[in-house]
Amino acid sequence: MLLRRTDGERRSGSRPRDSQTRARSSGASEIDSQRLTTLRASGKCARVCTRMTDVATFSVEVEKYAVETLRDCVGGPEWELRPDRAALLVHDMQPYYLNVLHSSVRARVAAEASAVVAHARSAGVPILASGPRAAEAIEQRGLLGPMWGLGPSTEDVAVTERDFVPIAKRSYSAFYASDLEVELRRRGRDQLVIVGFFASAGILATTFDAFARDIQCFVGIESVADYTAHQHRTALNLITSLTGVVTSSANLLHDPGGGPLD
Repeated sequence: MLLRRTDGERRSGSRPRDSQTRARSSGASEIDSQRLTTLRASGKCARVCTRMTDVATFSVEVEKYAVETLRDCVGGPEWELRPDRAALLVHDMQPYYLNVLHSSVRARVAAEASAVVAHARSAGVPILASGPRAAEAIEQRGLLGPMWGLGPSTEDVAVTERDFVPIAKRSYSAFYASDLEVELRRRGRDQLVIVGFFASAGILATTFDAFARDIQCFVGIESVADYTAHQHRTALNLITSLTGVVTSSANLLHDPGGGPLD
């Protein structure tokens, strides 16, 4: 399994009124949202918040969108993805973040990312899984705290897949204040396939940091996600222009005998 807990195990998930819905703040059904905000700002609610972090501690507008409309975003450098040079990064795919997305987007990105993970395992490609370092006080999150809240708990970011190498990060990029580069160098890997979310935040930031380290990045259109189609498209276009390759997820570590999907 790609995710430690399914969406339905801890909460019912978002129920959109139409094509758009608001991802509500953590604990909206149990604690008044204004009181929660006050508690978080004071840094006095770690115990409460860590028990509730399968629901996000931030609020954003999300929408239902068809990823097929983004397939014209393919492009980037003419790099050849090779399993003997590549590693796979499962970027921030905790239920804490997954549950923010529209239900149809959640289902799609989970299925597509799981397929890429399966291909990586078959090809012997090492798999790493990133997540933020758990914080007990909002001050420990730096600038992320005022913008995004306390964040997920230690339990929420725990990696239970035995073949996943955990990468604890401190900001958007999976390279920042983490062991990601060290783990890649140890394995002789200079290519990085990325699946997960959010495309316009952590994934985009990670591709910039990879480029600065001479590590080639490959991103699958269907195996990453964002709050909206516009943010998803914007991230893909920036990656193709500046930092890496964007292609169909079916082209990522696929079975050569089966052939790629155009």
